[in-house]
Amino acid sequence: MTALAFWRLGIGSGSGYVELKEVAFLDASMVDVSVGGVASASSEYSATYSAAKAFDKSTSTSWSTVSGGIPAWIQYQHTTPVDIAAVKITANGIYGPGGFTLRGSANGTDWSAQVSLALAAGGPVSSSVESILVPAAAFSGLVDAVASRLRLGYGSPKPEFHTDGIPRARFLHDLENGGRGVILGTVKLDTDPVDLPLRRRVRLHREVDGMPVRETWSDAATGAYLFTHIHQGMRYTVIAYDHEHNYRAVVADNVTPEVLP
Repeated sequence: MTALAFWRLGIGSGSGYVELKEVAFLDASMVDVSVGGVASASSEYSATYSAAKAFDKSTSTSWSTVSGGIPAWIQYQHTTPVDIAAVKITANGIYGPGGFTLRGSANGTDWSAQVSLALAAGGPVSSSVESILVPAAAFSGLVDAVASRLRLGYGSPKPEFHTDGIPRARFLHDLENGGRGVILGTVKLDTDPVDLPLRRRVRLHREVDGMPVRETWSDAATGAYLFTHIHQGMRYTVIAYDHEHNYRAVVADNVTPEVLP
């Protein structure tokens, strides 16, 4: 995406009201960059449940909308512009939100186009565990990855749709390479003044023996790629190939997965 100071998580549905224990806007390295800034929301039940409570790095406090305050949003003004790749949330019990969207702004007034978010890992969102949300477009690459597993002999995918209309892919258990790890990143062309996102084939190899583990395509609009359900105890090499043969392959080695709850 683009580096911006303001980022807003939109919530389109919930059980009367929404309560979130924690919200974290993550960069491409899955680092929480929502630190030192200012939080605000569409509504706050009280000072005890203010928007700031969702960014205090404690699950003992929470932000809540007023009753009937859905659709809703919660946002964070970062101290410097940041490029957001994912959002991590921890909901509170049965008061689970849905219909997630992401928008950014340079000034808090003029907002970018709305991007739908999908559950990448963790959850379900209605429970009190961490959930990782990524742009729904990344799931086009995720489905490609599942299809490639069929060619590699890891099993066939069974697509399904959840109530928010976003396609999911159901993974069969991968006894050798499966796990709770996630690796994500972007493929972009180094241009001035802004790098250009590219849709390119991306492969994931185990470093211990070079075995190909996953394959996907980066998203054409964002350059984002995503590998999920991989063994968290391994180191990997990510290789991006230019099928147009204008550039040589780009390699990132010694990559370790983010371990999800």
